[in-house]
Amino acid sequence: MDKIQTEMLKEHLPYRLTHLDGLCWACEVLLSSERPSDVSITFDGFTKLKQTSVSFLTNSLAETGLLYCRVIFSFLGICLDKKTQQLAQIKKPGSDDNFSIVKLELPILTLDDLRLAPTGSPGEVEESCRLTLLATNKGVAHFTDSKNERAQIEDALRCAKTIIWLTEEYVYKRIGLAVPPYKFWTQA
Repeated sequence: MDKIQTEMLKEHLPYRLTHLDGLCWACEVLLSSERPSDVSITFDGFTKLKQTSVSFLTNSLAETGLLYCRVIFSFLGICLDKKTQQLAQIKKPGSDDNFSIVKLELPILTLDDLRLAPTGSPGEVEESCRLTLLATNKGVAHFTDSKNERAQIEDALRCAKTIIWLTEEYVYKRIGLAVPPYKFWTQA
């Protein structure tokens, strides 16, 4: 394995997967009935930030996670077609960017691979991923502003879980490597 491949597998993908894990945690908090009235961040026993809502944390995790959904989908070879607004395979993967599954000498994913994800029915998985990429492209900043937009949150949660599963199955398991630790938020 060359230096670029090693960096992708040991640094870049785990870093991005941690952000997807953060998106999952944020979505689960937003979908739960928990509404903490006292949220604080503490360093070495000293409170550095105190808020009355968890949204300062969930919003940033969701927005970053949504952007990494698009980045990892692109890495895997899937994009949102600009004309049809449907999921499609990237025509020349790796031609514009070194961060691509083909740089690991693996094939890009197909939409059939995507539909195999155990995160919902094939139609639910594909539509959640399509809607999440569409929302990411059209306006990430408004993702968690409204308390009534639960469908977007459910779609984003399913999409993030799908991408995590695809990365574990079609990258790490295919190469025969253990999945590196990346679960920071959902383990808390």
